Amino acid sequence: MLELREPVVYTRPLLERGLGVETIGGAVRRRLDEAIYAVMEGRDGDSEAEAAAAAMADLRQRPVDGIILGCTDLPLLLASDADAQDVINPGQLLAEAAIRMALE
Repeated sequence: MLELREPVVYTRPLLERGLGVETIGGAVRRRLDEAIYAVMEGRDGDSEAEAAAAAMADLRQRPVDGIILGCTDLPLLLASDADAQDVINPGQLLAEAAIRMALE
């Protein structure tokens, strides 16, 4: 059974800055975590993509300004939805920063 851990990498710094945080939990989170592990193992498919879409839908039903993709495997599951206006993709931001730094 997969052990669920609190996603503190992003939540803690945001909370320390006085920003509100919403995370997924329960069955939605367990299903997404299993999908992420499937990507890591190279065995992801439609079911795993649906788990990511369900997690995004869960968050979009709440009063949030944006969604941070807290795992580098999520864009692989979300495909074009990872580029939505309300999505922050830290992996992409890091890659862009590395390119800017290399070009300076």
